[in-house]
Amino acid sequence: MLVSIIIPSKSGNPDVERLMQSIRAQNLPFDHEIIKITGVTPSGRARNHGAQQSSGTILVFLDDDIDFGHNDVIKNIVAPLNDESIGLSGVSQKIPEDSNSFQKRCAEQIQHTEHPVVKKLTEVGMVGGACCATRKEMFDSLGGFNEKLQRGVDVEFSHRVKKNNCRVVLVPKTWIYHPAPDNFRHFIRLHFRNGRATAYADRNYPELNYDVGTDHLIYSLEKRNFSFRIIRFLKNILMAILHLHFLSLTAIIVYSSGYFWENIFPKKQTHVQ
Repeated sequence: MLVSIIIPSKSGNPDVERLMQSIRAQNLPFDHEIIKITGVTPSGRARNHGAQQSSGTILVFLDDDIDFGHNDVIKNIVAPLNDESIGLSGVSQKIPEDSNSFQKRCAEQIQHTEHPVVKKLTEVGMVGGACCATRKEMFDSLGGFNEKLQRGVDVEFSHRVKKNNCRVVLVPKTWIYHPAPDNFRHFIRLHFRNGRATAYADRNYPELNYDVGTDHLIYSLEKRNFSFRIIRFLKNILMAILHLHFLSLTAIIVYSSGYFWENIFPKKQTHVQ
């Protein structure tokens, strides 16, 4: 079996070489190839470019800024795909152990910054694209990641896998380290950008925008109307104020600002042939 490890990367990101060294330290009981895609956007297109160049029967997608929780992460994420009923596997997520105090506050207050490590194979609604694996045959049959979306391609792809009557699973006792924003400026930029990307999807591709909810683990993906989302928005503001979660409140306000900015000054729609 040949496993293709695909890493979309921004040009000049120094984390890539560290990740490549981490991959070499992994216990890999199968042949593998590493495909690095540099300077291609958005993320769905970058991942698809890597898949088109791959020769493996299994595709593993890694973000360029992750680190592995232990030396069996790739082996563990590939193993469930021997079961034909499983179409996509992923791992839990933590912030790095050397995170600064700002990043630790992010993990405490911002939902989905961390995902709890599960003790057994767990079926979920979606897994994060920072570290996930699927069979190439299925990936190709579903048309790969959606290149229209600026964010949430992992959510939308997970939905299509489940529509194809296959399970999406979280692998037990397996996790990656994925850094939170390391300062307030990066934090603001991230949430403003995410707000804009959500508004872009709502305006141009509303049928592709799935709600991931507020659970620590995302067990289901649903379509939510705008009224529901406004009520949840107000509730989240109230809870952030009651719990004195300044970062949570800031994230909500900045995300909303990005959302409304995109509706006032919209980006040009991307057309994919």
